[in-house]
This record gives sequence, C-alpha cells and structure tokens, in this order.
Amino acid sequence: MIKYLFLRLLEKLNILDKINFSICINLNEKKIKIPILKGIGLYNIKVTEKWLIKLFSEISTLKGGSFIDVGANLGQTLIKIKSVNLGIRYIGLEPNPICVSYLIELIKKNKFKNCEILPVGLSNKNSLVKLNCYHGDTDSSASILEGFRKAKINQSFWVSTFNFESIYELLDIEKISIVKIDVEGAELEVIKGMEEIFVQHRPFIFCEILPVYDKKKIFRLNRQKEIEHIIKKLKYRIFRILKEDKLVLLEQIGIHSNLDLCNYLFIPSDFLSEIPKDLNIL
Repeated sequence: MIKYLFLRLLEKLNILDKINFSICINLNEKKIKIPILKGIGLYNIKVTEKWLIKLFSEISTLKGGSFIDVGANLGQTLIKIKSVNLGIRYIGLEPNPICVSYLIELIKKNKFKNCEILPVGLSNKNSLVKLNCYHGDTDSSASILEGFRKAKINQSFWVSTFNFESIYELLDIEKISIVKIDVEGAELEVIKGMEEIFVQHRPFIFCEILPVYDKKKIFRLNRQKEIEHIIKKLKYRIFRILKEDKLVLLEQIGIHSNLDLCNYLFIPSDFLSEIPKDLNIL
C-alpha cells in the first residue's frame, strides 16, 4: 500500500510518466513483477477483484484446459490466473496496441510460459472497427460498440476484430477450461462468435455485463435478453458473482443499477453436479 501511494504521488508530480521500472508484489503466495512503463501498469500493483483467484483455482482444478482472456487490457486477469497455475496455457486477446505492448513486457518480466497475446478484438465477424477510449490510452472501459457510452471519447484506434471460430484452428487448442469476457458492451458479438466453441469445449464463462439501468434503455435491454437466450440455448446456467465469492443462480439478469453486480459465471448444465461446495452457490 505504501509503495502504491508513493507511486501515485509521483504520478501527480508528473514524474512517473518519464521513467520505467518494475515492482514485485505478492499475489496468492507468488511473487509477480509489475512493470511500470511511463506510468502504464501502475494500477496492477493494487490488485482488485481478488475473489476471482479462488474461483479460477477451483474451476481450473475441476476442468483442465486453456484459459481464453477476451479483453486482456493490461494483464489484470493474466496475473491472477498465473498466480493460480503457472503452467496453464493463457491466450489473451486485446485490440489496443498500447496494451498489447505492455502485456508482452509483463510476460517477459515474469518469464511466464504458455502465454500468447493476439493483438485483435473478438466479434461475430471479421472486420475493422474503432476502439473508443474514454479515460486515457489504456482505458479498461474502452469499447468497440458504437454508441455504448455517451461519455466524451478521449482517443480512438482502428483495430481488427475476428470471429473466434475463424482463428480457432490456428491456435491448436486441445481443451478450453475457462473463457473470460470483459469487452465493455460487446459481449453479445463475442458470444455469437464463440457459440460452436462453447458447444464443443463446454468451458466455464466469466462475463461482465454492465447494467441496464431502466426499461428505457431498450438498446442495452434487448442485447442483454439476447445474451440470456443464447446462453440458455447452449444449456448453460447463469450465476451472478457476489463480491464475497458467492454465486447466485438467476433465471434472468434483470434491470438494476449496481456496478457491484455486473460479474457473471455461466456454468455448463452438465457440470452442475460436479461443482464443489466451496464455490458457495446460493
């Protein structure tokens, strides 16, 4: 915490964006080197959503295979999954070129094995789209979904998007255990582009779905309902993840405005009987 506060002070004094260095943190009893490259990577020092570590550990033990990280950003999920299982195959997809450069350095500094970074976004079609950033060059809330946010756009990049099925065979994946989707509104396109993968591999799917605040948000509501329809059609059950790592079974996501209730775990129905009690299903 002291290191983090000191670095925030350097950031406010406009010193941090002029230097490169690394800091070691302890995560899940493992040492992880966090590169700080002219300020980029600072927020990896203060690890958030630590409850994911327990869930990743339980599920990767239950079901072996590769970890697919859709929306890798600056490696927030990468360092969590590698703190759980250094040997797991990690495939990160990230369209932002600045984030990709940082991810490569993060992997290099830690000598992580079995890591691949694909500098693309996922969608339901192969295309070129604009990635809109609202809060700086490496914005974790950046989105390729046109009009998803009304906030002022800080910067945009032209990026490539692919249907995952069109690149799947190039990756030579034997099994997939977990897919994490954090794409700021474009979840529907990602899920559509991975339907056959979900049928074939039956991975556990972690997915952030930002709130539909009220019934007037028809665009968001219709997209959310379509996600629910696809997930149920694929014979998955929808669970909301609470901060204290409890899982609540839902029939529908519904309308709410709580940003703490945006994380979901889609569990294959055929695996429900094998879920350990430690997962705290309510």
